[in-house]
Amino acid sequence: MNDQARWWGAHEIEPGSAGQWTLGPLRLVGERRPFEWRMSSSAQRDPTLSEICFSKTDSPEPHGSSTDIFRYALDGEEGSLLLEPLLPDRPIVARPSMPFSVLGGHTVNLFVSTPLWVRVKLPNGSVLLDLPSLPLSETWFGETTRSGELCYASRTDARLDPDRLAHHPVRALTRICISNPLPDPVTVERVKIPASHLGLFIDKQDHLWTQAVYVERVGTNLPSKIWFETPTLRISDSVERVSPSRVAGGRGLLERAVHALIG
Repeated sequence: MNDQARWWGAHEIEPGSAGQWTLGPLRLVGERRPFEWRMSSSAQRDPTLSEICFSKTDSPEPHGSSTDIFRYALDGEEGSLLLEPLLPDRPIVARPSMPFSVLGGHTVNLFVSTPLWVRVKLPNGSVLLDLPSLPLSETWFGETTRSGELCYASRTDARLDPDRLAHHPVRALTRICISNPLPDPVTVERVKIPASHLGLFIDKQDHLWTQAVYVERVGTNLPSKIWFETPTLRISDSVERVSPSRVAGGRGLLERAVHALIG
């Protein structure tokens, strides 16, 4: 087990001291004060940053001008902070470096790397922060401005070869399996990852994965069939659940939420 890769869990902070986390582009500080937690966060826009570290200090570094500061008053003394990795609260839209077509009768796998969100909680379940490890821009996914939804734009290309997407301690890989049983090809210019509906897993190599997304083309003018599965690439693979999906709902809610994933 790589303790640095598995950066989540409980951290005990003594009175009058602070915990400092570096999680790739994100820096968090949690200061334990009498009847108060003071949290601060700042994030760089460099997706290649991958350092993971945690330290305790009696004198945290001064806050910079780009730091967000939050104060939480308590009626008691909560001495621990719990960090939890989650997938984004909106879908992620990724594009291949060049559009491609899936030929009739063929099935292909597409891979997308998604930055994680970090949730900071108290032991009683109270949420202090829920924020992205990497700031993302917004984009619209839909045929018109009235038919579609607001999403985040991925900072990495969707790729056919998973080896071209490096594993990162605060990012998760999603495998999208696109099946085209019809005779005519289907063009993939961009793909939407329904991130809030996916669970998060870790494999034996400490690589983070979302549930795999399966898209099967049904007809030219019909919605595709969509379902999710545990992210195993081979029968011998073994994964461990890290966190559940943000959204839990029945099949009808899921189908309405993810009726179109390919554009």
